[in-house]
Amino acid sequence: MELKVDELILEIMSLHRHKGIQSLYDAVCALLMPDDDRVVASQVYGYARKFAKIGIAEALVDSLSAGVSSHDLISACITLRAVAVNDEICKSIAEKGGIDALLRCIDDSGEQGDKAVAKVCCSLLLKLTGSDANKSAIVGKGGMDKLIKLSARFADDPSVLQEIMSIISVLSLRSPDNAARAIEAGAGDLAIQAMEKFPAAHQMQRNSCLMIRNLVVRNP
Repeated sequence: MELKVDELILEIMSLHRHKGIQSLYDAVCALLMPDDDRVVASQVYGYARKFAKIGIAEALVDSLSAGVSSHDLISACITLRAVAVNDEICKSIAEKGGIDALLRCIDDSGEQGDKAVAKVCCSLLLKLTGSDANKSAIVGKGGMDKLIKLSARFADDPSVLQEIMSIISVLSLRSPDNAARAIEAGAGDLAIQAMEKFPAAHQMQRNSCLMIRNLVVRNP
């Protein structure tokens, strides 16, 4: 980072737009992964902010905009998730069109039955809900309905369902209006049916309980 490798990575990404180089995504993720337990305060938070400041989010959102046909979609999602370390960066990703692109990819992954893409897109969407402004944007763009639609497509896969429930949990936290939207979209039925169907899927059961708690706590 002291040698400005972040600027070099972004320059190469810009030169090869829509022809992503896997090793670039891997490099960014490696630089943003804390791996030294001896350091009390990891440097990677600052590195992520440096990457965001020079415009990495915009370059990665470009990869999302190419949709599920892009070979780089999964890598771009994982890398964006690593970069999105604070409210400001999460909002900037949304402003660059990241939420719109993600919701399109979530729809398309359901239609194509692509579990890997669905999970990684949900994981990134969950990270972006770290910004309250993004919560409103996701719900306003029909995110609740898209998530419930995705859950119907992957009703036999608890690993996808638990990702969806995590997002709905955060969207509903301290927001009775969003909780009402989630119930209208079918989140209540999703929780009950999934819990009955997959009693041994412990993480999914846990996420179901957390989602139910956030749906009802301020919405009798």
